[in-house]
Amino acid sequence: MYASSATAIDQGVIVDWPGFQEVYEDSAAVILTPQCDIEHKADFLTVAACVPAMRLVTECNALGKIRDKIGNLMAGKEYRWYWLAPIGHFDIGAVVDFQLVTSTTAVQIEGVPILGALEPPWREHLASQYARYTSRVGLPEESDQQKRARRDAIASELWNRKGSQP
Repeated sequence: MYASSATAIDQGVIVDWPGFQEVYEDSAAVILTPQCDIEHKADFLTVAACVPAMRLVTECNALGKIRDKIGNLMAGKEYRWYWLAPIGHFDIGAVVDFQLVTSTTAVQIEGVPILGALEPPWREHLASQYARYTSRVGLPEESDQQKRARRDAIASELWNRKGSQP
């Protein structure tokens, strides 16, 4: 998952940047800016907070719920979060919080200790998950009863049309 040694700022690099510590005191940051933009000397970098996995389980009151939460994270079913294996001071694992994203100057990131870097294909997967999270379109909530009624109406209409075809 991680490159053996990273020495330069690049997409998927995890840095010990203090920019999110007002929200998460034990956070780091992962660079989301595409590699091609960094190569062309981007003035600003997009970074997301990396926080200890422990932050996610504070609301879980049973081991089974923690297992479900971690399983969903590892399977990519939690849109807001991206699972990272243990790295640096995140000894159990960490998550990227896509709700806590900011831009900072490249100069502010230079010289910050690098904790590690995601290797391909995880680097690209992180970018894909971020794009999936930010491109969601909110739809109105339907009750289960409304969903069943709509499903049943569509199924009936399809059945009726099928019966009228030769």
